[in-house]
Amino acid sequence: MKRTLRRFACLTALFSVIVFSANAQQQVEQIPALFSTGLPEAASPEDGLPAGAIAYIRLNNALTLLDNLDSFASTIVPEKAMPPELAEIFAKPKPIVTFLGAQLAGQPIPLEEFPARLGIALDRPIALAIYPTPNGFALSVPLADSTVAANLIQGMLQPRSITKFEAGAKSYYQIIPAPGSFGNELYMAASEKTAVFCGSQETLKALLDAPQDNRLAADPIMKNGVAAYEKGDVTLILSPNALKPQLPT
Repeated sequence: MKRTLRRFACLTALFSVIVFSANAQQQVEQIPALFSTGLPEAASPEDGLPAGAIAYIRLNNALTLLDNLDSFASTIVPEKAMPPELAEIFAKPKPIVTFLGAQLAGQPIPLEEFPARLGIALDRPIALAIYPTPNGFALSVPLADSTVAANLIQGMLQPRSITKFEAGAKSYYQIIPAPGSFGNELYMAASEKTAVFCGSQETLKALLDAPQDNRLAADPIMKNGVAAYEKGDVTLILSPNALKPQLPT
């Protein structure tokens, strides 16, 4: 799980063979600008991600989180402990947004412009479901601009190869990232507004094929946990199945 969480952190900051039941395949040069591969649009990440997760992390609204972090950082970071260049930034009303905006655009930009610059809809939930299988994770990333998001993901993954597969009425991509922290392979499927990255073909198969009553939203623990904490910045839900191996027998 720790390894999967590290991958999640690298992807957001978002987010890895032969593949099952594939009728055809096609090598492509880069992450496609139009992500949609026939995945149905889900009302929430829980409605789209397959059930069976042992842990679920939901960043409910990244824009609100960044704004709250700014208020928090401004009160706890000692100015004398910072290098001069950071002290100048933290002297401003919104230091974290100012710093990230400068990294993103070369100059400070309003927080509201971040989604257009990244291509990611930061006001919608970004979610990671972790499953009890090797590389079993699914990362749901909401899209604001698929072309911009594709360029961002291309730069992050620096793929050695990208292969498009057809599976019935749906398609998906197998991505072999450059050697690093993203594992040996990733699979991507998407609707018009959301891209989902899976760490294994088993998770991808569940994403594509699971019936609606076998999605996270159908799990009472996940459903109730999301409802209880959706107004917070981050929701973390652990399934009892994640704790069973730790319990004495």
